[in-house]
Amino acid sequence: QASSVPHVLYSPDKSGQMCIYQTHGNPFAHVILRGGKMPNYHSEDIKDTCQHLEEANLSQSIMIDCSHGNSYKDHNKQIDVARDIAKQISQGEKSIFGVMIESFIKPGNQSVKEGVPLTYGQSITDACIDLAVSEEILAVLADSVKTRLS
Repeated sequence: QASSVPHVLYSPDKSGQMCIYQTHGNPFAHVILRGGKMPNYHSEDIKDTCQHLEEANLSQSIMIDCSHGNSYKDHNKQIDVARDIAKQISQGEKSIFGVMIESFIKPGNQSVKEGVPLTYGQSITDACIDLAVSEEILAVLADSVKTRLS
């Protein structure tokens, strides 16, 4: 609800000068389910989230993070999360409109260490799946939309 209404805030600009900003609000706001101590992408979680959004008279628009808490912070489990999401979509779930995927050219991640060259195409932040797995996830999700029950 808060993101859908205008705000006025005091914040530094790009040069560090303090400014007053005014936002117009975002009528297209949505919920992102990232998981926490437990994953929250299962069908029961989606139904519960939709119920809360409906009670608040808000759009039932949900994006699901395939990484972070939903994958137990194991980048290799993102495909399992995506498959579950795809199953929900193919069974008619319409509130899921998007996903977040930690993806890069090469899998995993690396630490930045003085004197140690970095591996091209590998994350220096969160561990990621590689492009081949990313393509597989996108294909699974695309197929679920094509076969969605009306």
